[in-house]
Amino acid sequence: MEPKNLIKLRELDATKTNYTIKVRVVRLWRKPNNKNPNKIWSIEMIIMDEEHSQLHKFSGNKDADIIGYVYKCYEVEKKPVRGGKEAIKMEIKLEDLGGRHIILTLWEEYCQQMLNYMQNKQQAHVFLILQFGNLHIYGHNRTVYNVYDTTRLFINSPIDEIIEFKKSFLSNIGEETSSHRSVGTSMVSSLEDEFLNDIDFINIREINEIKEVKSLIVVGKIKALCIEKSWNYRSCDLCKNGVETTTVRIDKGENPADFEVAKQYKCLNDNCTQTIVSSPMIRYKIPIRVQDCTGTVTLTMFEREANKLIGRIAKDLLDEHEQSAEFLTLPAAFNVLLERKFAFRIEIKNYNLDNNAEYFSITKLTEDLNIISKLENNFYNNQVEDSDSVNPSNSELPLQTDVSLKDSISCTADNGTPISNSNESMGTAASVDLKRNLEDVYDVDESSALSSTKQQKIHTKDLRDANWNETLLIPKTEKY
Repeated sequence: MEPKNLIKLRELDATKTNYTIKVRVVRLWRKPNNKNPNKIWSIEMIIMDEEHSQLHKFSGNKDADIIGYVYKCYEVEKKPVRGGKEAIKMEIKLEDLGGRHIILTLWEEYCQQMLNYMQNKQQAHVFLILQFGNLHIYGHNRTVYNVYDTTRLFINSPIDEIIEFKKSFLSNIGEETSSHRSVGTSMVSSLEDEFLNDIDFINIREINEIKEVKSLIVVGKIKALCIEKSWNYRSCDLCKNGVETTTVRIDKGENPADFEVAKQYKCLNDNCTQTIVSSPMIRYKIPIRVQDCTGTVTLTMFEREANKLIGRIAKDLLDEHEQSAEFLTLPAAFNVLLERKFAFRIEIKNYNLDNNAEYFSITKLTEDLNIISKLENNFYNNQVEDSDSVNPSNSELPLQTDVSLKDSISCTADNGTPISNSNESMGTAASVDLKRNLEDVYDVDESSALSSTKQQKIHTKDLRDANWNETLLIPKTEKY
């Protein structure tokens, strides 16, 4: 006999304490004590009632169950975590039946589970289901993460959902011929995929010619930091977006004069699940000046990349810097960034186009010499092809000094001031110096027409029909 007054999960009310519910335990796990992993801190579960309502609170934005085709599986990375330890993670690009992509990030044992499968996989195409995941929304980007001890991961498992999805997916792509379809899912280098595949590599001068929202790759050296802009910002602790600081009045009693003014932080992300942020985080937002041989641009380096290069948490660095005598300048820890050459992946956003804003966000960077070399070689080869396509053939040109394009144009100048390598020795020599040097090897003697050993000089009047405006200099004949 069922108890009376059963309550549905959707009817739960925080103002009451005692309820009678009828549910199924969907997922159950034990949570160890952080100080003593051998002891159980709690037993947690996910429950579901007959209306399919679920109850469990994850530490993130939104709960997520996803299914998809493993479009790309990136190599495992090691990331520093609290306590000076390292954790392993793997990013996976999933594709749905509509061809849309989303990044799935797996940590620790879930990462290891995926890695073990990929190293020993028997099937070309890999499909998976992630249950009880966590969806993070940052601007227009969405990423799904596993939740420790809670998430369930099914990889090519013989369950109805995967079987049906696989059948529909392979049917949709049956007539497609793209390479990744033919070879199936494989492990790829995250960096190489991010920097060398399907993204335009341009020089800095060309950035302002872009008139559409897109990702780009540039290579250059960090030459300076922008001291007129703040290098940090307060962010929402859930979605990482910025917060707006306001003040609120807090009454202490019935007396209107008895009150205090306190700061309040409001998340600026409309999609975030919290509006008022009780504990905003300090994050990096470092404006840097990057230079290649064509120009200089302002880029903004955010938390993930700055943490890797500086090795300090932004809040700790800010606290330390504000207490120092040099709090009006930039932290000395930022000096490790200067004069280092990177490949930067940057984003051209609607904000840049609408406001003609010439500073761009960095989404990823690498100092990998192999990747930088490949980018520069591809750029050089493209320049040569473009040069060959617009220039006349060698037979149509007079004999010239052999100066290669690679010598005259350096894709990422190592000098502080961009300059053509072939002109470095010339500096800013005046035209009179050039004329004097030419006179050393050319015959410009006024009486050359009277000499029996010198060829007669040709004057401007002799070339009027050819619209020639300069005197043609004739090389001297060397005698041995």
